Amino acid sequence: LGIQAARRRARHTNGRADDELCRLVVLNTASLQLLPTTNAYLRLAAGSKEPMEILPAVWVASSVSIGVGVLMTRLLAGWRKS
Repeated sequence: LGIQAARRRARHTNGRADDELCRLVVLNTASLQLLPTTNAYLRLAAGSKEPMEILPAVWVASSVSIGVGVLMTRLLAGWRKS
């Protein structure tokens, strides 16, 4: 869905990546991981007694990656316009 939205957005800007399109791609790439089920399953298979114990760390890392991504798109957009 993210790729389709980016393609539709690019059509309106003659194929040129504007600031909003770049932000959309960053947000789509750095998505928030709510339940890391694959990771939890691998931990369970490895013998972990609490495989979902990693949730807070995953939420923090996901939130930080989104925050840094949005911050960088804003900083670089402002730098490019200067």
